[in-house]
Amino acid sequence: NAAWDSSMIKVIDDFLSEDVFSMLRDCIHSSAFPWTYVPHSSGLNPNQLDRHAIDGGASMMSSPIFAWQEKGIDYDNMWNLFLRKHDQHMPFEFPIRMKANLYFNKGKKIQHPKHTDINDNDGNPLPNVITSVFSFTECNGSTVICKKDGTQEEVQSKANRIVLFNSCKHYGITQDDTPIRVILNTNVSTVPPQIVNAR
Repeated sequence: NAAWDSSMIKVIDDFLSEDVFSMLRDCIHSSAFPWTYVPHSSGLNPNQLDRHAIDGGASMMSSPIFAWQEKGIDYDNMWNLFLRKHDQHMPFEFPIRMKANLYFNKGKKIQHPKHTDINDNDGNPLPNVITSVFSFTECNGSTVICKKDGTQEEVQSKANRIVLFNSCKHYGITQDDTPIRVILNTNVSTVPPQIVNAR
């Protein structure tokens, strides 16, 4: 992957077919879906995968769907339909992590901390990782990607819209016009697992 471009950002509307989108949305909104509350005081270590929760007002619900070497994924299940579509638009070797996040309306927009999702043991972002944020909700929340030239690109939350970008600092902004904002956060590797494990 010599031509790794850390500035790549791709926004796709109507990412999933209506049938697949409805099926995944119904699953996420089901009372059986296993949400876990993530308080702002969770005290995550900076070297952990994700720093979404380190913020005075940025509590949320989260649900891990898949994590490399922690939780298997059945490649015949409905989430694989999402990964297959992802692979068509942005090919990858294997999925690292997939999780759903649910943000509450706090009466104002709240900016979550800047972070990278997948880091090494020293807290540095791993190369060859593609991050995506897929929206289930139409609202005025957004995802902001910090580009290497110092500028930022804000992508509004629109149902069935995905933004894909090569791993870099980014952050979410919560909504104040709908009760909840629900997104699917996925990270995939463009190199085989043994290369990632060797880092």
